[in-house]
Amino acid sequence: MGTSEFSRNRQRILYPLLLAALFPTIQMLTSAAAGLLLHALAPPAEAARMLDSPNSLLATVGISQIIALFVIAQLGRPILMPATRSRIRDLHLLLSLAIPVVVLTFGGQLVESGILALLDIDMGRYRDIQEVIFAADPVVVLIAVAVIPGICEELIFREIIQPATTYTLGAVAGIVYTSALFAIVHLVPIQIIAAFAFGLLFGYLRYRTGSVYPAILAHIAANALVAVYGRATADLPETVPATGILVFTIAVGVTVVIAGIVLVERTVRKSG
Repeated sequence: MGTSEFSRNRQRILYPLLLAALFPTIQMLTSAAAGLLLHALAPPAEAARMLDSPNSLLATVGISQIIALFVIAQLGRPILMPATRSRIRDLHLLLSLAIPVVVLTFGGQLVESGILALLDIDMGRYRDIQEVIFAADPVVVLIAVAVIPGICEELIFREIIQPATTYTLGAVAGIVYTSALFAIVHLVPIQIIAAFAFGLLFGYLRYRTGSVYPAILAHIAANALVAVYGRATADLPETVPATGILVFTIAVGVTVVIAGIVLVERTVRKSG
């Protein structure tokens, strides 16, 4: 391997660390800027009311992710890999994979919910995030929690970062590395565990199909399922089901995940 190729490969490993670190940094800076702007333009009481509004908080999160996407897309040019499919073929593939991807995502959610309940982990800050989601307008939740993150995060991690890491490290190590970066930027410990697992699923879809669209669909579906489930169960007593029920839930989830992977593989082979 020549010196220039070694340098490029090193860049494809180290540069994603910078891009991943920029993602939460840009979001925090955007939130802080929004707060300062509100305090400068609105009376203190009105500014405080708007900042505490669940809709405003989620809108700020959505806007900050869009800004992060544009910044990282520009800075990520040195590691961008050539596209492997045409846009038209991507969309055709997405339509074919819609049901398998949703099946795969649903199975992942069952496994995640069962494991978290079985471990009885202290939800901590994650509970505060859920309360904001429960109190916000459903349309705002769908856009800010499911659609925008599904698009922005997948374009950053699976379209910009992952092709470079899989090219340099190989498929498995590249997907694991990208998923680890994806998990760490979520910052909330309980989210890190789930984000890493789902990052592996999204990474598998991106690599196996050669398109980012199935991963975007899966991400949107996963976040939407979390939001819908959370709102539907918000008023239920916080009781942990029997261990047998949780183990059964996990087993069903694993079975559904395997079924989803099989369906994805069959669809990809048929698409050529």
